[in-house]
Formats: sequence, C-alpha cells, structure tokens
Amino acid sequence: MLCYDLRNGKLLRRIEGPRGSALGVTENGDVIVSDGEGGGVYRVLPKSDILQRLDNGDFVSPQTPTMHPDGKHIFVPDYMRGIGILDLATKQVRWLSMERRYALTGVDGFYFDRGRLIAVQNGTSPERVVAFRLNATLTRIESERIIERSTPTLGDPTHGVVVDDDFFYIANSGWDIVDDHGNLKAGARPSMPRVMHVREESLLSERRQRKD
Repeated sequence: MLCYDLRNGKLLRRIEGPRGSALGVTENGDVIVSDGEGGGVYRVLPKSDILQRLDNGDFVSPQTPTMHPDGKHIFVPDYMRGIGILDLATKQVRWLSMERRYALTGVDGFYFDRGRLIAVQNGTSPERVVAFRLNATLTRIESERIIERSTPTLGDPTHGVVVDDDFFYIANSGWDIVDDHGNLKAGARPSMPRVMHVREESLLSERRQRKD
C-alpha cells in the first residue's frame, strides 16, 4: 500500500499488506485490506502504518471488500463462501442468502452502488459480470441482472470501478493464460485485453460498450 501526497506526487509511506491481498478504500479514507490467501480482513486508519484485524476468522478467501453505506459494516465477498456482511464493532459476519437462486461464490472485483452489489465473478462457470439488487434494508438480494456472460468480449474478467453513472471493468485480463510467474502457459494463445463499461440506465437493458 502506497500513500502519496497528491499535491506533489511525493511518496509519503509504504505499508506491506498480506501476500495476495486486495484493497478497498472507505469514504473517510480508511484502507480496507482483504487477504485472499490468509483469510483475514484488515483496516489501516489515515496516517497510520498499522494493519488492524477486523474479523474473527470467518473468511476463507476474502476478495475486494466494499463499504456499506452506514459506515458500520463492510460487504466482503469470499471466493469460497459467498458474500458476507462484516460488523466493524462486533466482528460478526452475516452471510447473504443464496436462496437457491443466486450464485454468490467466485467473486473477484466487488462494488456497492446505489442499492446494488456489482460483482465480477471469474470463479463461476461461465465467468460473468452481474449486478445484485438488494432490498431497502440492504440485507437480502431481491434480483440479479447479468451485465455480461458468455460473450465474445468477455474473457477472464477481474476488477472494475464505478465512476458517476458508469461501471468500467476489465473484461479480458489474460490472467487465465499465464502461470504464477507471469509466463505464458504451454499451448495458450495471447488474446486482446479489453475494458468494457456499462451505464447506470443500461443495467436494465444489458447494453455494453467497449472502451479500449
């Protein structure tokens, strides 16, 4: 984790996170770190160099966390277990029910946006990008909308970002054709990287636009 002074680009400090971790930043500037290999979820407060453990060990492989709008909880996708809601005060986790309707495992990139959880699932078959609509209390999934799945433009998707009314995501990272050292796997062919984006109103019609 690198902290820069935005006025002059100076590196202020560097904090080593857990190996294989993914990062998320809360609205007040706290950095939330999930350790995908060790299973821990951590927080770094502004102007601090200390990783503070937030969970009690409920997670197996937590991925990109996203802040709950109440500021007291964090949505944490676990690659193996599904989507958990972590209480920052008690460290307790409540898991969103799949209700035998929704696939909630295999989530990599994960983002909360106006009552929706947008998930990039590269651990499902087929891989997909999906938006889950929550109920008014943000405690239950009411519906899902597939943004992209089994299309010519979708390869191995990873992360994304919400910018105003747009969601941009890496639709084909090439991660699936390289080994742990970044070398091309035997017999694999490089494919064109792609960044896609979908607008807020387009989630209803599933219209996509390429941005590369």
